Amino acid sequence: MDQDDQHFSNVLGVISALTEQYPDLKASNVHLQTMSSVDKYENLVRESRMIYNDTVTRFNRAIKTFPNSLLASPFGFTEQNYFKNTENKQEMPQWSE
Repeated sequence: MDQDDQHFSNVLGVISALTEQYPDLKASNVHLQTMSSVDKYENLVRESRMIYNDTVTRFNRAIKTFPNSLLASPFGFTEQNYFKNTENKQEMPQWSE
């Protein structure tokens, strides 16, 4: 887990702990809007990863097909790696209740 993911997880842990201590906070509009924003953020990140992997698939196919394959290697175009999820990124988190 990189530093940004760790920081994000820590902040969400603090928010979760606060909502457990203060049940009225869980029902407030600010909390609901924050959790909605977190869900939107996670969905955008997930969609971006899917778009990236789709782009890599198309690129890798393009450099392997004729006549592109004749030019790809001499000009330094090589097969690219896919974005791989870490174990904790396999499932979409559920922040809102």
